[in-house]
Amino acid sequence: MKNWEINKAHTDEVVGIEAIVRDGIDSGDFRTEDPERGARNVMTAFTPFYHPMLVEQDVREGSDTSSHLLDQIEFYIRALGGSATNDRHTHK
Repeated sequence: MKNWEINKAHTDEVVGIEAIVRDGIDSGDFRTEDPERGARNVMTAFTPFYHPMLVEQDVREGSDTSSHLLDQIEFYIRALGGSATNDRHTHK
């Protein structure tokens, strides 16, 4: 990779999310066994919500991005072995 600043920023984000996952494991909120893998999976799964081109496409198409994001957050929390605090009905 030629752009080391972008690479470092991405790595810093993963490390930050890994710290959140580790905190969740330490507090008993998450039951995942591999916080690094969990953080990388969360980062990959969040790509549609922070990649500028994908966000722009969703906005142009009129997607309910905030609702989709909340659905995904609940999914990720459960995937890490936690329970979503704001259970709500998903799309029909």
